[in-house]
Amino acid sequence: MLTIEKQMTADEFWEFCSLPENRDRFWELVRGVIVEMSAAGFLHSLIAMFIAVALSNFVRPRDLGYVTGEQGGYIIERFPDTVRAPDVAFIGKERAVMTSKFAPVPPDLAVEVISPNDSWKELRDKALEYLRAGVRMVWLVDPVGQTAEIYRPADDGSVNLRVIGIDGVLEGVDVLPGFSLAMRDLFATTPENTEA
Repeated sequence: MLTIEKQMTADEFWEFCSLPENRDRFWELVRGVIVEMSAAGFLHSLIAMFIAVALSNFVRPRDLGYVTGEQGGYIIERFPDTVRAPDVAFIGKERAVMTSKFAPVPPDLAVEVISPNDSWKELRDKALEYLRAGVRMVWLVDPVGQTAEIYRPADDGSVNLRVIGIDGVLEGVDVLPGFSLAMRDLFATTPENTEA
C-alpha cells in the first residue's frame, strides 16, 4: 500500500485521481494524505455487490435516495480533508448533492466489507470516523466469519455496537425504515469452497 505524504485538499485529490496513471488505482484521502487501497478480492466484491443490489432494490422504487459503490467518494472531514469511499453507501435524497466529483457530505449509511488485507483495528477506527462525520449507521461485514458489526451513534455521544451472526438480520432501522437483509441470504451467495 502506497502513501503519498504531500498534504492535499479534496479538490487537489480529485485532480490527482483523474490523472491517466492513477485512474485504475484505488485511493482515499486521509487528513490530507493520499493512501492507496489494496485490491479487495473476489469474495469481498461479491458480498459488496450483493449488499448494493439489495439496498438499491429497496431504495430506488421508494425514491429514497442513492446507493453508491466503492468508487463513490464522500468528503467526511475538512481542514485537513478526508475523502472516504465505502464499499457500499446510501445517502438520502434530501441530503444528496449531485456532483461529478466527490460528494461534499457524508452518507447516511456506510458499509465496509472486510477483505484479507484489512486490519480489524483500522476498520473499527474508520467506523468511528464515519460516525464522527455524521454517518448515521455503519456496517462492517465479515464474509469469512459470516458476521457483521453494526455501529450507530447514541444520544449521549457514545457509540452503540451490535454484532450479529449468520442467524441475524441487517436492518435499516431509522436510516432505511423497513429494509432488512438476512445474513443467511447474504452469505448464501458465497461459493462453497470459500478460502480465507
